[in-house]
Amino acid sequence: MLSFLDRLMSSGMVGSVLADPKSDFALQVFNLTRASVGSSTDKFKLMGCIDIYCHLIQVKGDVRNKSLGRIQIIICHRFGWLRKLVASKFYEALMVYEDEVIPDPNDLETALSILSDTEWATIPIEEARTIRNKLSQILGIPAPKLVSNVTQ
Repeated sequence: MLSFLDRLMSSGMVGSVLADPKSDFALQVFNLTRASVGSSTDKFKLMGCIDIYCHLIQVKGDVRNKSLGRIQIIICHRFGWLRKLVASKFYEALMVYEDEVIPDPNDLETALSILSDTEWATIPIEEARTIRNKLSQILGIPAPKLVSNVTQ
């Protein structure tokens, strides 16, 4: 399903639907993607969701912010190869949708430098979180919070 959605969104056939503020298609795609991946460790699901979230940053409003939030969470995943992949895909998405996501050219350049210059695959997760938080600030979204499981 995720590869189908990626191909559909890459084709440009749904561009007008994504741009329509009255349509809830993008939100449904986001919710479906998030539900299908959940807390999966399946590499194909994880790779597929990144593509979808990167496509969804072109949608204005809540869907963009939710997609950016999910990207920011996954960029600090425990799998180093996945962090590296997210950074690469997000870099590409920012190049395509640059003015829509980060209108300030200086901020865009900083974000692209962070994504390309960081060794996402090998850095410790704590360091990745610090860098991710800086990126979140540039994007104008709240940095994700670490949720701890507390049992009583």
